[in-house]
Amino acid sequence: MQLKQRYSAMSLYGFAIVILIILTAAQAQWKTADAVDWFDFGSELSLLLLSAGWYLIVTLARPKGKATQLLLTGLLAFSCGCLLDVLDELFITEPVGLWYALVEKGATPLGLMSLTWGLAIWRKEQQMVNHQLQTREQFLRDHQLIDMTTALNDARALERQLAERMGSQFSLLMFDLIDLQHLNDNQGWSEGDRRLTLVAQLLAEQVRSCDMVCRYAGDQFVVLMPYCQPKLATSWGEHLQQQLAQLGVATRFEQLNHQGRRHSPQILLQQLNQQLQQQKLSEQAA
Repeated sequence: MQLKQRYSAMSLYGFAIVILIILTAAQAQWKTADAVDWFDFGSELSLLLLSAGWYLIVTLARPKGKATQLLLTGLLAFSCGCLLDVLDELFITEPVGLWYALVEKGATPLGLMSLTWGLAIWRKEQQMVNHQLQTREQFLRDHQLIDMTTALNDARALERQLAERMGSQFSLLMFDLIDLQHLNDNQGWSEGDRRLTLVAQLLAEQVRSCDMVCRYAGDQFVVLMPYCQPKLATSWGEHLQQQLAQLGVATRFEQLNHQGRRHSPQILLQQLNQQLQQQKLSEQAA
């Protein structure tokens, strides 16, 4: 999730917690220390702190998407229910009104429903990622040819696959992340690695099961699409570029179509990279 979206999610969480505390304190009466069940208070407070920790973890670890939104919504609702349980141990809440009872009793089950829905979508996403990992493993099982940051095949693995497929038809799509260096300089390398992981996950989820996704260079990714017609490859490239843009990742991409002629993998990749550099120079000159 991008920094701005993380800030918005955490601000929403804090705002909801503060508002509930203020409303309750303004309408309810404090219990005396003797009337407080401190064991129950500690238990309810532990649940609240755990839910807050889960919310923070999801905010930091998950990319933007439907599953993430459902998880955050569920955790926020669950936290609100836990907070009112905590306040119920400290305040005499009968005078507060109907809204308190509705939130206290309704927020937790609604939150758990949202969490369950989000986890189901997350599981489906993970199944797709696992499928892509298994597909890549069929191409190449040598762990030394895996990029450690993204868990994708690296350039050497791509060259080996191209060498084996040089007599067949395939298309290559090369994507260049436009703002990765700027992100590294301003927000640090850890944020850049998160961006790379996000791109790798999306590409692995979106391509066909027979395709191979690799991290070709620091800010470049290549998709090998066997037996793919040029027009279809172009459509896939534009689709992937749009999907990345929706996640806030700006890219440029170039395409190379191979019709079974004998060339070395290095020549093909050099040609594709030159096309991308020409596009970059044209943008700078415009």
